Amino acid sequence: MPGEREVEPRLTDLETSLVTIPVPEQSEVAPSIGQEMQAVLIIGAAVNEEVMDLLKRVDPMPQVQTYRFHWAAIHAIEKAGGSLVDIISTVPTFDYPVTRKVLWGLRRVQSREAEGRQFVIMPFVNLLGLKQVTRFVSCFWFTLSWLWSHRRHPRKVLLLYGLIVSHLYVALILGKLFGTKVVTIVTDPPTPRRTDENAIYAAARSVDRWLLLWGLKRIDGLIALAEGTSRLVARGVPAIVVEGMISDEVEQFCRSLAPAENRGESVGRFVIMYAGQMDERLYGVEILLDAFKQLEDPSFALWLFGRGRLVEEVRRAAEGDSRIVYWGFHEADVVLSHMQEASVLVNSRPVDEAYGRFSFPSKVLEYLAMGKIVLSSRLPGIPVDYHPHLVFVDEMTPSNLATRLREIAGWSLEKRREAGNQARDFAWRNKTQLHQGERICRFLRDVVEG
Repeated sequence: MPGEREVEPRLTDLETSLVTIPVPEQSEVAPSIGQEMQAVLIIGAAVNEEVMDLLKRVDPMPQVQTYRFHWAAIHAIEKAGGSLVDIISTVPTFDYPVTRKVLWGLRRVQSREAEGRQFVIMPFVNLLGLKQVTRFVSCFWFTLSWLWSHRRHPRKVLLLYGLIVSHLYVALILGKLFGTKVVTIVTDPPTPRRTDENAIYAAARSVDRWLLLWGLKRIDGLIALAEGTSRLVARGVPAIVVEGMISDEVEQFCRSLAPAENRGESVGRFVIMYAGQMDERLYGVEILLDAFKQLEDPSFALWLFGRGRLVEEVRRAAEGDSRIVYWGFHEADVVLSHMQEASVLVNSRPVDEAYGRFSFPSKVLEYLAMGKIVLSSRLPGIPVDYHPHLVFVDEMTPSNLATRLREIAGWSLEKRREAGNQARDFAWRNKTQLHQGERICRFLRDVVEG
């Protein structure tokens, strides 16, 4: 299709400058954390690679970042706690017919890397109404079984990932019966109503939101990606902010590179890159496209990765401007490889959207960890320690974004490389899974002992 490039440019054709991405060794784990935190059941949306591959085929907007952060959180707790956690999960997917699969069956997963871990992907029926009921029944059974088998453990906790009503109420009911603490990791606030929703879905979303907010007031602890989220969904509940951590994919990619493979941005052109969901409101892709129209210099290029409701508009933009390349939806290693060649990575999420005010875009940390200049809207959910390592657009409009992109393009290659190196060092020094996992484990210990 015109405008959608299926063949990647040959790296040998690009004049590149080398940059290394050192991955520091993990420090020793404080043994007290592992000794005090004995039993953790994570109830969430973690799936294995096989299910995720299926989801990518049947779901028009697979929640890849949810998948990445969920597994990063699991591995962070295991690294910092010194023991495995058990997992029961549901497949994170939209209702049928948006996702083209109705029945999701039971899977008991035996992980090659963690043979002692219990990992169950629960069955459910992916139809509005039945989805909530079947998720509740499945979650109740598997959570009850886990709590009974761990009934003699003096310290245990149910750790929920995400805002799934059926999981929340199962945990509250069974946590009360077994005297077990309930903690929730909240990545985003309850989703607001969409203007294009029909009345049935709008009503269901309103009920879902009310149930979530009511239930969250009764949990024992909250781990939020943004400070505003904790105040919004569970005021008064003990909480910490863990805005993100370097994902498994980024760690593995950086460790796998030989020094000669660590390529920097291309000399002679300025590549702007965006990777993520393509939604007309929440992610600012339209703003990015409009900003690029104002950049007439032929040395500018725009690379876009992902899928969503705006894909057709992105394709049309690529057809009309040969500098725009829509790469489509790719696995993490392909996207990360292209990040190495980019000059600047963009997070153009609007600040004035309510959703954006209470979230931390995990792609920002991913971008920093890759040693790249990150141009971002000044979202309230971005912690202040990130600010020196980001280039902000205070008011995310096409004109303002274009102006900032021209400014960065005017920097020397050495200045851009130095800024990227400082960003990379910040991420690997402060936001590894071990660093964030230690914070989570200490918080869980305090909740359980409190």
